[in-house]
Amino acid sequence: MKIGILDQTCAGWSGGASYTRALLASLTLAKEYGYPPGSRGSALSANGDDQIVFLSRDGKIDVPEQFQELPFASVAWRNGANLDFDVVLPVRDKVVREIPIPKVGWIPDFQHYRLPELFSLEDLAARDALFDLIASRCQLVIVSSESSRRDFERFLPPFVDKVRVLPFPSTLWASHLTADPQSVVSSYHLPPKYALVVNQFWSHKNHAVLPPALSILEKQQIRVPLVLTGLPADYRDVENRRLSEFFQVCARLGISDQIHFLGHVPYWDMISLMRCAALVIQPSLFEGWNTTVEDAKALGRPHICSDIPVHREQTHGALGFFEPSSSEQLADLIASHYPHLDPGPAHSVERDALAQSKAHAAEFGRSVLSLAREAVHLWRPSRTISPSRDFKPISAASSRGENASWLREYLVQKRLHLEYVVGKFVFHLTYWRRNMAQLRSILLRSTLRLHGQELGILRQHRGRPIKIERFPVQRPEGLQLPSISIVTPSFNQGHTLGSTIESVLRQNYPRIEYAVVDGASTDETREILLRYKSNLTYCVSEPDRGQADAIAKGFARLHGDIMSYLNSDDVLMPGTLSFVGEYFATHPNVDVIYGHRVIVDDHGEEVGRWILPRHDDNAIRHFDYVPQETLYWRRSIYEKVGGVNPAFQFAMDWDLLLRFIAAGARIRRVPYFLACFRIHPKQKTQTLLDTIGERERLRLLAREHPKGYNPESRQRREHWYRLRSSVCATLLKAGIRY
Repeated sequence: MKIGILDQTCAGWSGGASYTRALLASLTLAKEYGYPPGSRGSALSANGDDQIVFLSRDGKIDVPEQFQELPFASVAWRNGANLDFDVVLPVRDKVVREIPIPKVGWIPDFQHYRLPELFSLEDLAARDALFDLIASRCQLVIVSSESSRRDFERFLPPFVDKVRVLPFPSTLWASHLTADPQSVVSSYHLPPKYALVVNQFWSHKNHAVLPPALSILEKQQIRVPLVLTGLPADYRDVENRRLSEFFQVCARLGISDQIHFLGHVPYWDMISLMRCAALVIQPSLFEGWNTTVEDAKALGRPHICSDIPVHREQTHGALGFFEPSSSEQLADLIASHYPHLDPGPAHSVERDALAQSKAHAAEFGRSVLSLAREAVHLWRPSRTISPSRDFKPISAASSRGENASWLREYLVQKRLHLEYVVGKFVFHLTYWRRNMAQLRSILLRSTLRLHGQELGILRQHRGRPIKIERFPVQRPEGLQLPSISIVTPSFNQGHTLGSTIESVLRQNYPRIEYAVVDGASTDETREILLRYKSNLTYCVSEPDRGQADAIAKGFARLHGDIMSYLNSDDVLMPGTLSFVGEYFATHPNVDVIYGHRVIVDDHGEEVGRWILPRHDDNAIRHFDYVPQETLYWRRSIYEKVGGVNPAFQFAMDWDLLLRFIAAGARIRRVPYFLACFRIHPKQKTQTLLDTIGERERLRLLAREHPKGYNPESRQRREHWYRLRSSVCATLLKAGIRY
């Protein structure tokens, strides 16, 4: 088996280089040792037939120094289409689209989900889209901890079968450690005994907890020199405000003389500093798996860590754990242990710890190889299309071609003619595009004045009584109607929930299953549920993880052929379910339908209408005007795409519709008003649109358009869509349903 190891070295982030070193060292170790006799699913032959190839980025071959003597090849990699491997790993960026062979992804952590306040909306959406891309395109995905696996299951639920937990080891066992690390300490003029923090100066690394802890210790007459190494920058903090604040706090607390800030030091200097440290401190707010902790374990150095799940999972030999925000707890731990600790190195402890680290590395290497085999086994290469014929170059040898001057003159004439044709085409294209935009704008304004119903506007006129839809009655005799399952998610919407339930129960449809899933509301919802419980297929009020979780929970209890969910502030038009059931029964080739929307206010009066044009898959990939409350689909397509994604809080309906389209669903817009959408001050659409809604919108756009998204193209497409909507509204006003 030929395995390509993709270099993860990244400027400004040492974790990628560390992971690359760990993979190379561990795979080489596993290749050297082979699998033990009788090992299940051996991925590696003991005679060394398997080949490990280092894939360097940007055409530069830069094998880490300590591995240059090891028996693996290296290639400068630029174009994934030219890769000749059985499998490539680990993939953690958009290059996944360029690799047409089995691949194993790597997601270092889910920090942007846990600490979203540290990221911009654009960064959040980009990371969301990237993780979706990795999880969907790779055969398997590596995470480094059970904590990350739980996050994966929560935020990427459609791909949970792909995730594998492989904690990576330190690589120090494969290195020749300096015999005299004290000389490095002396070169920086550090005190003989000190505590060490090895972290980039990033926001989540939590350096702010350190100065108050040192101040508390000084008041107890315990002085702890603190050495800090790591890149003094964070791309999210361009002005380096946190670094400035850190030194300002140190000055105000009077402990600046205890801080020895070295910045980004050479890797082997950092290792020497760790070997000589009396104590290693890791105060991070969040990690996927921490290289510093692994190195401290591999060197047998005493360490204390912040009390986060991954640290509890990663180290059982820590001297203690402290609440990340508590300088007091950190100071107590240091006071309890630091006075009794000796500076290193402790050579005998190092030898034992490095031996354990090497055993961990061997197991890690074997696991990676097994994973590579599994990815190859799961690979289903797409069908390749051969060209219908071979195109051969035209020979320049001909009777006329022998005359070079004639040929040059002929080619010049053809070039001038081609330039003329292309120039005329570009001119007319530019002219008509400019004038079509003006014409489209004129048509839109004219039709809007005629019917007064504009797509995308929630409140279009003053409240007036709802005009009830008249559905066609054309049920053929003996028609077998499908069963319909409807779920209503609810949370503190007691003032509208009763109307929603009534609109479903009064449908008079013979085969309906109806579930109401409430998230433990604190208003009058419980009383309403008790009143209607006997008429519901399923009813529950308990804490959940949001609207999508409630919807998925409800659908798990229902078994209808047709599915839909109706929010607790919306209502169905009378007769909707009979129309929907008959439509699906008479159109067996249709998987999904949706219709027009009536907009009502908090008093139940009509304040506008959305009239949708005929369905357009490509338009839906750019924007979402589909009224969720009118959306119905077959259970078969729902199960095919994996159901509602609980990771979405706002755009779960658009995400579901996009996945329907990707799965090849046949979708139709029906020219009838199927439901009423209620607008009111507490509505989630109003409160979350500019925050979570915008983040999820950007995430879906990035997922649907991985090569880049053109806002101008979207705007033109949206203008055409709204014009088509306006034409449909004009025709409807004339009594024509189109």
